[in-house]
Parts: sequence; C-alpha cells; structure tokens
Amino acid sequence: MAFLESRRDGTLLELTLRGEWRAAAIAPIRKEVAALDLEGVQEARVAAAGAERLDLAGAWVLDDLTRILAGHGVAVQFADGEPSALQLVRSALHDDPEAKPAAMRGEVNFSIVERLGRTTVERVEGVRDG
Repeated sequence: MAFLESRRDGTLLELTLRGEWRAAAIAPIRKEVAALDLEGVQEARVAAAGAERLDLAGAWVLDDLTRILAGHGVAVQFADGEPSALQLVRSALHDDPEAKPAAMRGEVNFSIVERLGRTTVERVEGVRDG
C-alpha cells in the first residue's frame, strides 16, 4: 500500500497522503518518506485529506516529514489546512514552554516524554518487523 502519492511540477513537490496513517503503518510510511527525491524541490504542498485515518502516531510521522522537508530548505504548505492531530503533536513537542498552560510548565520534563514516545514507537516497529 502506498501512503504517499507524489508529483513534481518543476520545483514544486505535491504530496497526497493515502491509506491509514497510524502506529501500525509507521515503518512503511518512513520508508516512503526516505525514498522521496528532494533534489531541486523548493516548495511542497501536502494534501492530508486523502488519508483514510490519521492518528497521533501518524501525525508524528507527518511532523517528521515536514521537518525533513524544512531541513532541506523546502517551504511546506497544506493544501487543505494542517490536520488537527498534527497541530496537537506540534503543540506537545515544539511549543515554547512559556506558551503552555501553567499546569504543564516546569514540573514535567517533556523531552523525556518525547523520548519515551519515540522509543515506544521504535520498539513497536521492531516487534512488527521481526
């Protein structure tokens, strides 16, 4: 099953999410992301509405995709608006601690939580992949 449909138009890369972007599909989604040819791409337009399902694990991988694109100097836009699950993941992982509610500041080390989440996802992938 393909999770990313891609089309190039000059320096524009159009990506359409397909299938179920959920925890069980992280490994194949990451393989497709790694296989993207970003040479000469300056802008990416992502259509997330094509995904049948996007859970928090899928949103995490989508966040990784946008960070990979940005790391290659690619401007990222969402054709149909940024998915709410992605917004939730970004607010949990990347927001300025001072912008978080007082109950979420200072008492919890969010980098530990992030590490725990990523480790869990990697272990699930390892079990699935044998």
